[in-house]
Amino acid sequence: MKQYLLPVCIFIICAVSGIAQDFQPQFIGAEALIIGYEGEVTQKENIRKNLSTLYSNYDPNGYYLNTLSFYTSFGAHAEYVTVSNKFGFILGLRYTYMRNSISYDESWTNQTYFYYLYSQDSLRTDYLKVHQITQQNRYIGIPLEIKYYWFRRPYKASPYIIAGAEMRYRMKSQTSLIMHDSNMKQFEDKILQDVQEPSNMHVSPYIGIGIKIGKEPKPTLLVEANVPFASIPSKSYGMVQPDAGAGVRVSAQFPLNSDN
Repeated sequence: MKQYLLPVCIFIICAVSGIAQDFQPQFIGAEALIIGYEGEVTQKENIRKNLSTLYSNYDPNGYYLNTLSFYTSFGAHAEYVTVSNKFGFILGLRYTYMRNSISYDESWTNQTYFYYLYSQDSLRTDYLKVHQITQQNRYIGIPLEIKYYWFRRPYKASPYIIAGAEMRYRMKSQTSLIMHDSNMKQFEDKILQDVQEPSNMHVSPYIGIGIKIGKEPKPTLLVEANVPFASIPSKSYGMVQPDAGAGVRVSAQFPLNSDN
């Protein structure tokens, strides 16, 4: 997906530059978003299925490491539209909660742990059995979006496509783990210090397709399928870096001027 990042960014910049002179504020809205994604562990060299098998997301021997990842966002936005009602420019503010977890479960062998590198020197290498590592991140973000409507008034349903990017600032992170053996709890701090933390700031580009339901200038409902791309810079999400994801955003919009 990385090959699409540059075209998306260029599209946003060109669209904003080309129609900014034509904007007039028209809507404010509230939104909720949930995204699920698959990802790669960023510190693969520290993880093993057993003491002779290195990590891979999937291999022919059936070793699969679960990377359950999702994020939810809540926010508010203002939409500015062109006089032609074809383009919209959206500026907003979002709070995002992101949760990544790494675990291993091989049902046919009843193995519910993986090995995590604890220490290593020229004479000795030590691993610990870990059941699950979880990382929770909280962000505040500013999204910028360009929306193109195929047709608008006087229709009660208006399909559109959207491209955008959100700049996020990390407010808080918390990493926790569950050891396979509770007697090994004393070693948790060392592993937690070693797990990669997210970047303080990153940019998340995305595209989507949706439909606006309701006849303007009354309040309207927007339902949208959303597809995020890899973050900029890479590996900025912490211990799991997304490869592919998709989700749904639902928004309610209210006209600033009922005479529009």
